Amino acid sequence: MSVLTKYQINLGRRLYGIFSALNSASFALVTGNVLVVYAMYLNAGNIAIGLINAFGFLSFFAIPLGKFFASRRPIMRVYADAWILRNTCLLLMLPIPFLARADLREWGLFCILISTFGFNFFRGIGLVANNPVLSDLTPGKDRGSFLTFLSLVNNASALFTTLVLAAALHFGNSLTILSAAMIVGIVLGFIASFLLYKMPSTDSAKTSDSESFSKHFITAIHDRNFRVFIAAFSTVGLGVGMARPFIIVYCREVYMQPDSAVTFITFFMTLGALCMGLVSRVFIDKIGAKPIYLLFTALSVLSLVPALISPHFTGAVFSFIFLSIMAFASNLGFSGQENAGQTYFFGLIPKVAVMDMSIVYFLVMGITGTAGSLLGGILLDAFKEIGLQPAAVYRLFFGLQILIIGIAFFIQMRLKSLGSYSFKEALPLFFSPRDIRGLGLLYKLDHSSKETEQTALLHELRSSNTAAAAYQFAEHLSSPSYAVRMGALAGMESLPYLNKSVEEVLMRETETGLFTTAAKSARILGLFKVKNAAALLKKQLNSPDYLLCAEAMTALARINEMDAQTAISRTLTATDNPHILLKGIRAMELYANPSSVFMLLDVLRAHHEKIEVRHEVMLALASVMGIGKRFYPAYCQYAETPEEASVILTDLFDEISSHKKFAQKTFPPLIGEFLRDSSKADEFCTNVQNYTKQHDGLMCASLIGCIPNSDIVSCDCFRFFLCFWVLMLLADQSLLKK
Repeated sequence: MSVLTKYQINLGRRLYGIFSALNSASFALVTGNVLVVYAMYLNAGNIAIGLINAFGFLSFFAIPLGKFFASRRPIMRVYADAWILRNTCLLLMLPIPFLARADLREWGLFCILISTFGFNFFRGIGLVANNPVLSDLTPGKDRGSFLTFLSLVNNASALFTTLVLAAALHFGNSLTILSAAMIVGIVLGFIASFLLYKMPSTDSAKTSDSESFSKHFITAIHDRNFRVFIAAFSTVGLGVGMARPFIIVYCREVYMQPDSAVTFITFFMTLGALCMGLVSRVFIDKIGAKPIYLLFTALSVLSLVPALISPHFTGAVFSFIFLSIMAFASNLGFSGQENAGQTYFFGLIPKVAVMDMSIVYFLVMGITGTAGSLLGGILLDAFKEIGLQPAAVYRLFFGLQILIIGIAFFIQMRLKSLGSYSFKEALPLFFSPRDIRGLGLLYKLDHSSKETEQTALLHELRSSNTAAAAYQFAEHLSSPSYAVRMGALAGMESLPYLNKSVEEVLMRETETGLFTTAAKSARILGLFKVKNAAALLKKQLNSPDYLLCAEAMTALARINEMDAQTAISRTLTATDNPHILLKGIRAMELYANPSSVFMLLDVLRAHHEKIEVRHEVMLALASVMGIGKRFYPAYCQYAETPEEASVILTDLFDEISSHKKFAQKTFPPLIGEFLRDSSKADEFCTNVQNYTKQHDGLMCASLIGCIPNSDIVSCDCFRFFLCFWVLMLLADQSLLKK
């Protein structure tokens, strides 16, 4: 199967965007709620209105005929020819004003029905190209974003057109304005149709024809997830098909809204769809189609709840505000679930089967939409015939839609995620300003092609701390720019957790990014305690990249990989690299077990001439022995003025004795003697052992056992640490149990 080049994709997207804008403006003027208002002006009943809306779904039944033509002619030619014929059928509406003035409204309504039938029939033939064209134009990761962009274009165009029409209806004669709108819509439709002849296309139709429709259908129907999708899609389609066309009728019959007000309410419906696009374009590619599908379906249910109340308002303004909010919310939900459903469909179906399975997709949409529109009109007339008041009729009517769409929501819950977030994981993101900001930055990053801009956005994302950024960070690790790759790794450190795919990317980077990104990757694996990386990290202890070797040590300690502790100790005693030494000392501090004490003292013995090593070992020992917080400020003072060691310890003893009742109120002389003279080590050790013998702390025993006959006792800072530790034992006997 051939694919479009990047240039052809960009050209096709531009042309299709312009086509969508013109086509939507035309569609807004010649179909939908405007056509309903036109038909109601001609005294159409609920069944006629339901029939007009049902014709909209007739399109989907003509798709198999479109596939027949597409297998014999270029698919874009079929699309364009069908769109020309579609708009030609609308010419039958031009006599309606004359028929209305001649009081032949039935004939005017007949023209609407005939032209609407032909319009939607040829639209269906052209629709066979819709999903294949969109599939060709969206081969990459931004499929959901581009589909949402088209939705934005469509709804913005329809919104502007509806607003202009509403203003015109407010100041002019309804029949004249609606007739003029039809003419403008027909002209715009022809212009849009001619643009389709310029669209690039592939041989997707021919490829699809060579594949058996039955084979694709059987494969899909054996997929449980596809069956669940069709069940959910058809159920929500039935509910929305019943509700959407009669919201306008509800405005007219329950709240007696005039044509101009109804058109403004239609404007708010379109505004709802436009806002849906603004929301979806940020969320859908990052979170996934399923949670967005569920969210908008839930919103569809909630948006119809006000109709169950149908409150009475004394002023027309309050009625208008109530109906506008309801119309806005309902179409926000309806359009959102349709857009997310289509995105989910593209992710569910292999590209080779898109054309064949699109026929099933649109047929289901057509059947449920037609059934919903016709059933809605029949039910409304039936409810009226039993004598219910208009408000009660619509309470019962919309209550039924809430039930149907609610059932669809629970079916959707059974859909597979297809790599997206679960609904439970995604829901908090919609209400978190931090995550919304992060998703907005991700959207900008997706559309950024400049190195400096990408680096800046990655830096901003780091502070957003949103889990949704994980995939984006992982993706930018393949950037040719070192700055971008390091920015992505820095961002990963701020994530709340790592998913499996990101862990795999980091492990690959640790193995292949020597002297560049490997060390940072190893650090992140350790920060998030990725146990699966233990074997790889142990291998890096012998790496020529000393930064990687050092980070592997601390990462293994954070993972608590006990088997690696001895290997780390051997590396520390053998190396002279200061960075590896300091990181290895930190690793021993993180292990914080009896072996750490022995190994830290081995490091001190091997590298006692290095002042930075001595300092780090003392601080690490203090942390392991549980006195780190108290020891650090005292040791900072000691490191600056070693000659004041006895003063520092005496102050500590005085502080302790003020809170403890000691028999001896003066500073223990043996501690002072040992601090000044290393030959007092044995006597000092014996006294400490006598004090701690009733306790079984392994850490204490390990440290005390290293003191006698040890050459490192000659190290002044080590004796200072031991004296400080003994005083802390007097202050806190719980330390004896360590």
